[in-house]
Amino acid sequence: MDISNISKSYTGMETCLIIPAPIRSHVIPSFYLASLFNEHYKVIYACYKGELDELVLANGFENRIITSERFALGFDPVESWQTHGQKISFRFLASAVKNGLIMATYKKRKAELSKLITELNPEIIFIDIFSSTDFLIIKPLFPNITIAFFNPMLNTYNPNGYANVKGELNANTEKNGLILNAIKNATSPSRLLAKLTGYDPIWQLKYVYKKNPALQQYPIDNENKVVRLFKNVQELILAPKELEFSELVCKNNQLYLGLCQNIKRKDTLIDETFYISIKNIFKSKFETGNPLIYCSFGSYFSSVDEHKYIISFCLYLIKTFHNKPMLFVISIKNEITESISKYTTIPSNFFFFTRVPQLEILKEANLFITHGGLGSIKEAIFMQVPMLVYPLDLSWDQKGNAQKIEFHHIGISGNFKNDGLKEIEEKILKLLRDPAYKQNILALSEKCSSVKSLTTILNFIK
Repeated sequence: MDISNISKSYTGMETCLIIPAPIRSHVIPSFYLASLFNEHYKVIYACYKGELDELVLANGFENRIITSERFALGFDPVESWQTHGQKISFRFLASAVKNGLIMATYKKRKAELSKLITELNPEIIFIDIFSSTDFLIIKPLFPNITIAFFNPMLNTYNPNGYANVKGELNANTEKNGLILNAIKNATSPSRLLAKLTGYDPIWQLKYVYKKNPALQQYPIDNENKVVRLFKNVQELILAPKELEFSELVCKNNQLYLGLCQNIKRKDTLIDETFYISIKNIFKSKFETGNPLIYCSFGSYFSSVDEHKYIISFCLYLIKTFHNKPMLFVISIKNEITESISKYTTIPSNFFFFTRVPQLEILKEANLFITHGGLGSIKEAIFMQVPMLVYPLDLSWDQKGNAQKIEFHHIGISGNFKNDGLKEIEEKILKLLRDPAYKQNILALSEKCSSVKSLTTILNFIK
């Protein structure tokens, strides 16, 4: 039997391959797309082994382990960095330059994707926009397969001046935060080093385009200053158009899919103490009528400043509301909870967990304090919970998302650097007491409730 027909003959249906970026907050929204296609296609993921592999399997989808780095997105030196102890050294530099010059990352990725796709023979491939250069590898090798991007953020373009406002997204391409600081400087030696290692991938992209003339119909889209995208490739945005500043932001090759909630989603790595405590927390809310405030700053942050901001914010909350008739459920890293415990005694109306099933908490919450990740915002809109947004990572979309929350009057934004006890208390009380925020998010949730059918999506991508 031809190996290209193994998947099809085994399942009796066509295969759909999903290649997400190795980021938890990108994999989770893709489950909506996967569930939609799962009724008529065998859906298979290509994820790294570990947390994401476990998450995919827990949600009932097959995963094929992928090990290669994405090329031409600034990650080419990562393998050398990890191989040589994650520290600056001559060996690291020499290895990174060698890998860049021979395009090792491109070749490894190409070999792995070629083998995987030949085996699975998918009819459709969805690629995360944060793994966009996989398109340049796959399209020349398999020109007859339908390929589309999926976008777990709101629009990353700036058409007609609507999509971005000042400070929403910076103009940097994706960063991994591991490479030499010298590479990031504007000196000639650092620019040369960036090019040689593939951290600045322009010459690599030119090489791939020259080697594959068919790619000329998919040139680099220089309108997009946030991620590396290509013209004439269909893009599914896993978000509601109604959340944008204007619905005019939509380009011809884009289709908004709405809130994209998969309510049957299975969460992993849930705090073992959560289910022991949560029934009593919900019981207390029901019996006393006290509001429940849920606070989470996402699963990805690492800088010292970000840790300091969150610790200080939680200490402010405790100092302000420790004797108030309110319940606080806070999902945060265990080391941060330990740091907070060194400064103060955690009061009886505050409950700290490492990770919780967010939809379950939002179902009972009166207010959601969030970092402004789009996944959390969509879930809050779906569960109709007003938000207080404190953007944590200002390099990406969180600040812009916070501005959209205020624009649609479904919440308020804050600033970690400027807000103290008084400002935090005023904002929380305003959101709890002013019924307009609840009414507005109810209306927006209803407005965003329509969904695109599988037929509509298929017609669009094909």
